[in-house]
Amino acid sequence: MISIPCYDRTEGKYITLGKDECLNVKAYLIPDDNNSIDRRTLKISVATLNGGAVKERTLEQAAVTPHMINRILLPKLIPGGTNYWMSSLDPNIYVSELSIPGSKFSVLTSDNGASPAYQNVSIEKQFQDGVRAFIFQTATKTTNVNTTYDGMYVMSDDRRIKTLSDAIMDVASYLAKCESEKKYNEFAFILLTYQGGQTPIWEDDEQYWINHLNDEINNIKGDFRYRIYTGEITPNTTIDDVKGKIILKANYNSKKMINGYNGTAPILFSYWDGFYGPEDGNSYYQDKYQGMPMNWKTPEWYESAPNAKLRWYYQEATHVGTGTEATKEQKETYIKKLFTESVNLYKNDVDHKTWFMNDLGGEYISGNNTTQLATDMNNLGVRELQNRTENAGLGLVFMNFADKQSTSGALYKSDWLIQTLIDNNFKFALRKKGSTTTYDSSYTSGGSVIE
Repeated sequence: MISIPCYDRTEGKYITLGKDECLNVKAYLIPDDNNSIDRRTLKISVATLNGGAVKERTLEQAAVTPHMINRILLPKLIPGGTNYWMSSLDPNIYVSELSIPGSKFSVLTSDNGASPAYQNVSIEKQFQDGVRAFIFQTATKTTNVNTTYDGMYVMSDDRRIKTLSDAIMDVASYLAKCESEKKYNEFAFILLTYQGGQTPIWEDDEQYWINHLNDEINNIKGDFRYRIYTGEITPNTTIDDVKGKIILKANYNSKKMINGYNGTAPILFSYWDGFYGPEDGNSYYQDKYQGMPMNWKTPEWYESAPNAKLRWYYQEATHVGTGTEATKEQKETYIKKLFTESVNLYKNDVDHKTWFMNDLGGEYISGNNTTQLATDMNNLGVRELQNRTENAGLGLVFMNFADKQSTSGALYKSDWLIQTLIDNNFKFALRKKGSTTTYDSSYTSGGSVIE
């Protein structure tokens, strides 16, 4: 794989083409000792920043002449359309290797009554622009557990937006559209969080929520239209395993929350305690248990699950400002720390069991300001990742205004961040099923290539 990023580090921006302008790129294939190129299929692809679909041209061996300059013209780039970036990847890549753009509080738009708004566009538009991970805050909104249960809802503040099953169906419908376009490797990730009931919060609300979450998912998991992945997620799960499906994950917030839980719903579970985990001190990310243990179907109290197959590293400081979860400087430190440590953890994780969640979204408490925070943190993320040369899966990276629209995400460099994350999946040789090499040291210093 030869990757040529179109980000100008000197200028600190992506290359922009004007009307009728073309991009001329030179790459070199070095013949082997026999002075020939083995018969194989060559593919050249270009991903555009503006949300357009990846443009590709495939060449058989006969179209390339060894020791000669071969000019290759790609199809004309047209703005717009769905970014089917996952379908351009090798389906044997392990899911834990990927870098996936995500939207923070995916339905918190002004149209849905959110104040402040974290997103401006629909989940459909987010999906079209390359986002594949979503956060749904959910609640039953029942304050008394003895009252009649009337469903699990995706919430915008204290306002019901739609039932959880309808929200999952929305994402599933976009996956169906991908397949109708013969793009078969797309999948989605949905993080489900608990939003407490109205005041007063009853003692058993948390248990009430997690038990009904189990019931809701079990009620729809057998219906193919919802596309819920029901096979176990393991360190060896690949894109091919989950293609066309939705991976569900839920946080549990206390030991009491999972006491007595005996659910069977196909959900990943891990403990959430604060914005970077329960570890004391200034480590800036949870590493006390080599990442937070993450379990399939059965949540185990994190201190009692040393043999969990998966590990979850996260930072999720949402409210930023003096006297809140983090100051601006601390939030930036958390982000950079997790990006930096992801390289070291990637090198040492030969079992590819590690998942990351790096949350670049949130709000400055002064003025309920989500837009300025998006500008600051998105620019930080782009700088950190564009300047990095070592391989690492970045996992799920959530942001405010997760789209590439000129009147929304592009105002805050969300489009740059989304594309930088997508490009991370192509510039490195990600580990995949059947590979013998465990770590590609650097894409600029001639690191090993995984066959």
